[in-house]
Amino acid sequence: MLGKAFDVFSATMKKISDCFVNEKHYPAKNIRIVSNGTVIVDGNIVDSVVGPVSVNITGDCDSIMNTSGNMVINGNVSRDIDTISGNIICESVGRDVDTVGGEIEIKGKVCGDVESLSGDITCGDIGGSVETLSGNIRRK
Repeated sequence: MLGKAFDVFSATMKKISDCFVNEKHYPAKNIRIVSNGTVIVDGNIVDSVVGPVSVNITGDCDSIMNTSGNMVINGNVSRDIDTISGNIICESVGRDVDTVGGEIEIKGKVCGDVESLSGDITCGDIGGSVETLSGNIRRK
């Protein structure tokens, strides 16, 4: 019996934005990658990928999640950013930023909490708490 596919990456943008997944360009408002590597853009299957998913998005996002791979958001995220393993770079965040293993760099404000189990945290003002078990915390 095969297990149900689950999202390994998902992002919802405020409008159609330039999304690069592993350096391949996908203009999208919604993009998902499921556990079998299928890339779904705005509800349509368009491609497949293998391995960690590195993402670069130009535009504002509602929320973004990635299980494994680096994320660069050249814009603001109004809700949460979550990753298990990977670095996060973003302008500002409306809620929380969480990673288990990776560095976090937020150029502006985070309205919620910022957590990294293992990695440095660099950001501006934080509305909630900030913690890392193994890493440095720097305020911009």
